[in-house]
Amino acid sequence: PRPAGTGQMVPPRPMPATGGTGPMGAPMQGGPQRTGTGSLIPGPAANPQRPGFPGSRPGGPATGGLRPGRPITGAHFLYAFGTPGFNPGEFQQPRGMTMDANKLLYVADTENSRVQVFDAQGNFQREIKPAAGRESFRFPRSVAISPTNGRIYIVDELDFRIYVFDGDGKQVSVWDRRRNASDPSAIPGRLAISPNGNIYISEPNSHRVQMYSSTHAFTAAFGANGELQSPSGLAVGPKAMLYVLDYGQCRVHQYDNKGKPGQPFGRRGAGPGEFSVPRDVAIDRSGYVFVADTLNHRIQIFSPTGDPLAVLGQKGKGEGQFAGPEGLALSQDDLLFVSDRGNGRIQVFQIDRG
Repeated sequence: PRPAGTGQMVPPRPMPATGGTGPMGAPMQGGPQRTGTGSLIPGPAANPQRPGFPGSRPGGPATGGLRPGRPITGAHFLYAFGTPGFNPGEFQQPRGMTMDANKLLYVADTENSRVQVFDAQGNFQREIKPAAGRESFRFPRSVAISPTNGRIYIVDELDFRIYVFDGDGKQVSVWDRRRNASDPSAIPGRLAISPNGNIYISEPNSHRVQMYSSTHAFTAAFGANGELQSPSGLAVGPKAMLYVLDYGQCRVHQYDNKGKPGQPFGRRGAGPGEFSVPRDVAIDRSGYVFVADTLNHRIQIFSPTGDPLAVLGQKGKGEGQFAGPEGLALSQDDLLFVSDRGNGRIQVFQIDRG
């Protein structure tokens, strides 16, 4: 049983075999390799010349010589929580997510104009909202937590503001980035914070990612030379590598801690390693890449070198199925949280390692 008002728990139970099906139920190349929602897919060895994939390159992975831990072999569905609605633990279009050091999950409940906080089991804890009588969220889309001071950053896409809260949920400041005549298209997208406090903000309409110091002073810009088209999801990986998910190009770009671009991967399509309007990216402690492939209604997992490893889910309302997955969060104990936007819930998967 679940406490009242915390949303609907979908109990864990074994998933039926998928028979090695692809993202829309089509047979995968190479036949079935596992059951459940985390079907393995062939890597570059089966398609060594496939365009858009870096493949296994000499000299180490794209993350600058990162030595991966135990390899990921897939993921399986554990449980889901939440249901469409307006009460605590219910959602209207959940989008961006993040998890703090205490395993509390912060969810941008966008159409309800609020951010909700849950424990890892899906129990509602509290709501984050601006100070009474001062401001209110309009369209909170992205949440990030600073690893240096624990502050919570919430991006409001409609009023260009970034709200800053302390670890207890008390509003500290408002980073006002209102539209102005000299830069009318700087609508904020997602936000990520590196271990040294650098803040990255994607601006899809400006075709760039802006970098700021921990005091919100502008430092640098990425992609303004035409490299990026519509950057959205951001993640900071091992060795302070910045990963930028470009939903316009359907590619994942990588930059080192000096801003030097690496080898991008991905392309438009519905096959393994291909995307349709992808919205979010997450990186685990070993450099494995998770992408919310939103309009293909699935999650894809890549190796640190950008090789496609596994596909999770397909369109639907069942366990391990999605309707426009948009936000991703990872825990230190290998749980993957997915905001299933169209179904108004959060789904939780256990990452499998070899």
